[in-house]
Amino acid sequence: KKWSREFDHYAEPLMKRMEGLRYYLEHDVPEAVVYLSQAQRTLESYAETAPPVAPAPAAASETPSS
Repeated sequence: KKWSREFDHYAEPLMKRMEGLRYYLEHDVPEAVVYLSQAQRTLESYAETAPPVAPAPAAASETPSS
């Protein structure tokens, strides 16, 4: 009987922690997966783009030094 009465006292804090974990797994993890997938697509797209072509340097006119 004593154990039966104390069970709720001991189980309640654990149940609250499990609810927090459940919320995290159901809401936060899927949102993180979506965010990381979008970041991966963005980075892959960026990696596929060609780097900008730098303009050729202007030829400096050479003047003979005397």
